[in-house]
Amino acid sequence: MRLLIMVIVEVLLMAIAVAQRSPIQMKVYPLFGTTVPPGSFLPLKIVVQNNGPSVDGRLVVESSQLQTDYLYIFPVSLPSGSRKEIVATPFVSQTAMSIKVSLRGVGFRVEDLIPVIPDDTAKLIVAVGDEIGGLEWLHKIKSISKGFSTTSWAYCRPEDFPEKTAALIGVSGIILCSGAERLTMTQWKAIRRWVMMGGTLIAPGGSSAIYLRHTALASILPVSNLETKIWDNWQPLGQWLNVSPPSEPSFITVGLPLKDAKTFFTIGKHCLIAARHYGYGSVFFMAFNPWDRAFRAWDGLPSLWLKIIAPHMRSAASVLSGLVCMVTTRREKTFKLDFPPALEITLTLIIYFFVTTVAYSLLRRMGLLDWYWFIAPVIALLFTLIISRSTDVLYKLGNQSIVDGVLIMVPNESDGYLIANTTSFFQRSGLYNMNFGEAESVIGESREEFGGVGLTIIEGRTLTVLMRVPNLSFRSVHFIKPMTLKGAVKIGIEKEGDRAVVAVTNQTPFALKSVEFELRNSQTLYSYMSEIPIASYLAPGQTAKIPLSLIKIPESSAVSPGPIPNLVAEVDNIDIIPTIDVPSIYKSPIELNVVCSPLEY
Repeated sequence: MRLLIMVIVEVLLMAIAVAQRSPIQMKVYPLFGTTVPPGSFLPLKIVVQNNGPSVDGRLVVESSQLQTDYLYIFPVSLPSGSRKEIVATPFVSQTAMSIKVSLRGVGFRVEDLIPVIPDDTAKLIVAVGDEIGGLEWLHKIKSISKGFSTTSWAYCRPEDFPEKTAALIGVSGIILCSGAERLTMTQWKAIRRWVMMGGTLIAPGGSSAIYLRHTALASILPVSNLETKIWDNWQPLGQWLNVSPPSEPSFITVGLPLKDAKTFFTIGKHCLIAARHYGYGSVFFMAFNPWDRAFRAWDGLPSLWLKIIAPHMRSAASVLSGLVCMVTTRREKTFKLDFPPALEITLTLIIYFFVTTVAYSLLRRMGLLDWYWFIAPVIALLFTLIISRSTDVLYKLGNQSIVDGVLIMVPNESDGYLIANTTSFFQRSGLYNMNFGEAESVIGESREEFGGVGLTIIEGRTLTVLMRVPNLSFRSVHFIKPMTLKGAVKIGIEKEGDRAVVAVTNQTPFALKSVEFELRNSQTLYSYMSEIPIASYLAPGQTAKIPLSLIKIPESSAVSPGPIPNLVAEVDNIDIIPTIDVPSIYKSPIELNVVCSPLEY
């Protein structure tokens, strides 16, 4: 009898627990871990399951910072029995501590809290494919190099890989492995733009490297005419790295290096390791696959990484931060409002008090003080009109925005990545909707005078920011988005000894103004070594040629690239302007930055 009662009680408790359990379930997965460089984004995969009746709600992702709070809102509709996956990319600053994810609706609320670790020294390596494990050798890098960076790694299946370049900004390196051939064209484009922004892509060969044939990857590889063969002569590789060679034969993929590729290791006519610059980043090719059995326990992988890959690796987050600073500096030079002179208003007020005092004294002496109740308001009204004439310029301006940006591209390609800033002047207080179209994310201005108090971002087919502003106020927002022009800037470099002739052809439908080469230091990217004018005006279809000197790179520093030439030009009439739900005046000066391969011989 007692046993029967205990069973009944357990069944009742289980029934109560099931009844109390919400039919709406939510799980949050950080795709690449929770340690990211500040100034980047944390990609989160959010899985929502509805086991109850159909409901509508909104998914809210809150990223709390010291000066600016980010609120990302995703409207969601959940039919009965549905399961939805959403990838959110909240911004992470130096002061971020956690990301709060909540699903809200009528009668339900589900929450989860994800801790965040911003780390300036973080180096995140992501393996894309079906491999789970095999990168544990990366933990040896810090002890060997005696450096201060923190190297972490993650594994991501192609089906979970983000489709936005912004989600990859915090990643330092991507290694492709078996299964990466399932990446979609949208994902490949995100990877290419990420490399353009400073990322390092590593494409190993081997028998399972089907992804090497994909057009999106093959067009940026440092080698061509690929073929796969069995290889067992690893002794030269071991000697080159000063380690024991792999002990087993393995399949490798070999090819012919391109003209602008840098070859690091060859055996005979076979190129085993090569690299090619693409924008601010690099694409590495390795003939062998580090996941093959011959290399899984090989001690040479950390040495290979430190000798070849680590010196080229730079952070896409630092490149983005530098470009944001560049755009902010340009914004401060272009956005100016003519405020009424303070001295003029002060003198007007002094004259007003003097006139009213003199009028009072005269009327008192004449015994006509009763008239002062009429004359005083008339004088006040007169001076109010005078002061309003001085400040009338502010009310005639109306709402206006200046959008200034830098479009990063590579030669001979029309695809680019825009880093821009919009500074808006609002005449009247209210709640405004600013639609950024297909922008991938926005970053708020931290300074208080530009509204550094928080952003509410609604994500859907387009990205919309809600702004509540007071009268006569400014708001400033940075945004990043992919862009494709109808044409490209073709750059051809013909090397002759230590000299080169550079031919620049404008194949875009836009006129290029103030065209020049800026030779930038390959390590800092933002310290200019020299500026070389090309043309003050380059019409569509027009070509200009200039001579340049090449830089000799000693063998001892063969991994350090020469100065990076950036073709810089001003472009008008490119539509990058976010729309506001009130009439506004817009200006949008754009700086086109075409990043070429380093000049060396």
